[in-house]
Amino acid sequence: MKSSGSILRVPSATYRLQFNAGYTFQQAAVLVDYLHELGITDCYCSPLFAAPPDSNHGYDVCDFTVLNPVLGSEKDWNDFVTKTQAKGMGLLVDFVPNHMGAIPQYNHWWADVLENGAQSPYATYFDIDWKAPHLPVKDRLLLPILGDHYGKCLERGDINLVYEAGRFQIAIGDLRLPVSLSSHRLILESTLPVLESRCRRRMEGILNLLPWEGEIIKPARISEAKRRLAELAEDECYNAFLIHHAASFGANDDKGGLERLHELLEQQSYRLVYWHSGTRTANYRRFFDVDSLAALRMELPEVFAATHRLLLKLIGEGQVTGLRLDHVDGLASPEEYLRRLQAAIAQAKGVTEASDGRPFYVLVEKITMVDEPLRSTWPVAGTSGYEFAREVTGVLVQKENETQIDRIYRGFTGRVQPFAEGVRDAKKLVMGLAMSKEISGLSRLLQKCAEQRPVARDILYEDLQAAVRETMAAMKVYRTYCVPGQTVTNEDRKIITEAIKTARSANPELEPMAWEFLQQVLLGDAALGGSPTEQERLFARRFQQTTGAVMAKGFEDTVFYVFNRLNALNEVGGKPDNFGLSVAEFHRLNGERLRSWPYTMVTTSTHDTKVSEDVRARLAVISELPEEWERFLSEASKLNRSCKQEIAGHLAPDANEEYLFYQMLLGTWPLENFTAESRKEYCERLNAYMTKALNEAKVNTRWDKRNEAWEQATMDFIEALVIGKNPVFTKLFSEFSSRIAEWGAVNSLSQLLLKMTVPGVPDFYQGNELWQFILVDPDNRRQIDYNLRQRMMAEINGQGAAELFANWRTGGIKMFLTKTVLRFRREHQELFDKGDYQPMRCEGKFADSCLSFTRVYGEKKLVVLTTRVGMPIGYPPTGKEWENTSVDLAGLGSAGFRDLLTGSELKGGKIGLAEVFHTLPFAVLYADA
Repeated sequence: MKSSGSILRVPSATYRLQFNAGYTFQQAAVLVDYLHELGITDCYCSPLFAAPPDSNHGYDVCDFTVLNPVLGSEKDWNDFVTKTQAKGMGLLVDFVPNHMGAIPQYNHWWADVLENGAQSPYATYFDIDWKAPHLPVKDRLLLPILGDHYGKCLERGDINLVYEAGRFQIAIGDLRLPVSLSSHRLILESTLPVLESRCRRRMEGILNLLPWEGEIIKPARISEAKRRLAELAEDECYNAFLIHHAASFGANDDKGGLERLHELLEQQSYRLVYWHSGTRTANYRRFFDVDSLAALRMELPEVFAATHRLLLKLIGEGQVTGLRLDHVDGLASPEEYLRRLQAAIAQAKGVTEASDGRPFYVLVEKITMVDEPLRSTWPVAGTSGYEFAREVTGVLVQKENETQIDRIYRGFTGRVQPFAEGVRDAKKLVMGLAMSKEISGLSRLLQKCAEQRPVARDILYEDLQAAVRETMAAMKVYRTYCVPGQTVTNEDRKIITEAIKTARSANPELEPMAWEFLQQVLLGDAALGGSPTEQERLFARRFQQTTGAVMAKGFEDTVFYVFNRLNALNEVGGKPDNFGLSVAEFHRLNGERLRSWPYTMVTTSTHDTKVSEDVRARLAVISELPEEWERFLSEASKLNRSCKQEIAGHLAPDANEEYLFYQMLLGTWPLENFTAESRKEYCERLNAYMTKALNEAKVNTRWDKRNEAWEQATMDFIEALVIGKNPVFTKLFSEFSSRIAEWGAVNSLSQLLLKMTVPGVPDFYQGNELWQFILVDPDNRRQIDYNLRQRMMAEINGQGAAELFANWRTGGIKMFLTKTVLRFRREHQELFDKGDYQPMRCEGKFADSCLSFTRVYGEKKLVVLTTRVGMPIGYPPTGKEWENTSVDLAGLGSAGFRDLLTGSELKGGKIGLAEVFHTLPFAVLYADA
């Protein structure tokens, strides 16, 4: 991967820091020594550029030209960088190329577009369709930001004109929208009759500078007009007068005030719309269905230059040493963007671009489905690691029990719909709700394309719309990567043709030519009768940019909350109908990762995961206990039936929601005893999770049509169970959850060890060096108690592995395992970056419960052994419990090995796992000769 001009710096282990107003550069700088002691080589930072002050994640970046001021000053940033560099640590930064926060108070590009419409120099920066066929008035931006219908908001006084800081603005709650310069005439001309002569002349001077509607004037005149308007605020009398005058527009005055405000709003470059209508009316591309995130046209050179200037400066100065790129599937052409980025980085660093186009460590947030490889031509080091989370959870699941767990789930919930059918239905549901604007827009565009082709012009709009919708529903991956004008890869051709074939067979009544034309446009086939038109190219681009959003909203954000058979598998990048993964397949995937993407990230918890790694590890245990799980469900449902409420003839929560909740209760139940305060907080966290789960599932309630009675009944059900109103259930749950927790800890330690030793760069989400039983965001963005972690670091230094494992509830054993392996990894990085990976086979009674492999580089040899599906062995799965199970180390050619975790010396050759696992249910054996 490297070349003479390469500046690639590969991390040994990364640690994700979630910056916001509550966690700043100063706090991170204090943490550097601790992270270095833990074995971390690179801090992995959430987005750093300016976002709204209350943003807890930074993905709604509003200004790419400055660091986010709420995170600290420039000095604070430099101090943080200096501390990491002093420890030889790098900084991997999360960057958002797809979208911006569409909040005009903080995003001056978006504010300029709102003020000046299509004439704004930034109008082309955003993907806006100013001539969309559905627009009631052309050349206006539809803003779905109102809490009710426009007329009602106007009459209630929800929309107001205000004069603040020398500017007239439209106020909607805390939101401030600009007022176009030409429409100031309507505001200011009505002041002339009541102003005295001197003041009137001053106002007339300003009016003479204002443009007439549609008039384009020089920037200098615009600046002068705005300067004079701002100066009025410096005069106390003028300021008070204009504040009062602004209030005369709207409901605070008579009916004439409402008419004036409406007239003023009609002169703006935007049109205010009820948010509920936004899914069908917004004429700008969004991030998924989030109206406050406007997509960028990153394919334009001027947009790339404007958004990357500061980033490239930080890279050029050596402050940023790696990148994680958010949501690349939203870009017009991810590969073209990545090549442009790598070339710009090489230029910024003043080096010759690497021969393989990878001069810099870049990861992409890309969800690949099972059997879908990352595109080998992309100039990146890999992905942000969702694939590994899927694989390691899968290998911890008892695959042989699928039939039993499936029977239990269907019997308890009554759900019988095949999984694949459920995915298609969920995708069609979101296309009819949150993504309906995108689908209708694509369909209209395809109709325009058809009208230009004699062979297709008679196809009805309804048939084209159905073909678009059904094809997207049948797509098995997030998106394809066809570039108009370039040869379509065999992979993309196969994906598109198979999706259309599947959709066509499910809709035989649809006009055959609709399918054929759609396929020809997507593939740019010559069958169209020449080169694709500009509109056909645009359709192909937008179709691909939309399929990923449809998959995410339909699959991750709907099906994952509906198909609850085993929620350990309902994870970003996962496929819940794949019940477990064989050890052989796990090894094959690791070998393939080493060959193709040795420096890709491997992770188990992120800011986007549905639950944390420790929760999934617990839930995987259910797969080993089908009989006990069935018994628990049967008894629990009977005991808790009285806690449900009847809503419109149905019990809330329903059986599927109840089934999900029991899993979350088992997955997150705290290890420490409750206090009154902690019990209340825990209940609130579960309430927030279930509220989100119910609305995302879209079965009994949904975000755009809330069933508040159903939600409240579910919250009451949760509270009753957590508070412990039924002591019989409390006893039942306590016994079952204790067993789940202890085996979940074994699972969690196994997945941690595997993450640190298989091919790839292990990533650690903040705080997960100790137990973290965390739910979906915003739960996973809560502040981390680093004082506790630093104390634990000091405590484990004086304790042995046996003692730490015996007291596993403290989390010290997890930190010990992390620290021991990561520090060894840092000292022997080539062994992990380049070392061969070979599976090892155990023999004996419990051979299937041991997962083992070797990493070999030159004279360095590492043997990793750990426990999986260990229930048959007995708890704890250590020592003599392994009976006659053994592993043969003779083929490694070393006389002896040292266990990095216990310090034990072991001879080569055939050795019993009772000896290897004498202290811990896992081992890391090392030899260097």
